[in-house]
Amino acid sequence: MNADAPALAWSHELRECRGSMSAGRDTGSQLRALRLEAARWLLRLDDNEPDPGETDDQNGRNEAFLDWLADSPQNVQAFLEVFETRRRLSALVRAG
Repeated sequence: MNADAPALAWSHELRECRGSMSAGRDTGSQLRALRLEAARWLLRLDDNEPDPGETDDQNGRNEAFLDWLADSPQNVQAFLEVFETRRRLSALVRAG
């Protein structure tokens, strides 16, 4: 198996997501709000300690995240875009 296969699969998935999001299904402000929510999820998932006032444990947080993803394909698409952006920025920082 090609070592780049997972990255290529993600890249293909990301292109498909971008295409369907730009097909007029979401307005610009809805898309921005969705990406912001996806970025918040990414930060929450990276954080091993709950925020003050957050009562759920990591399992509860993970279940809530999976529920959010299951709510709509647009949530999945937005999260993939945010995740890919972070991955690419991290690679640039490491290379720089």
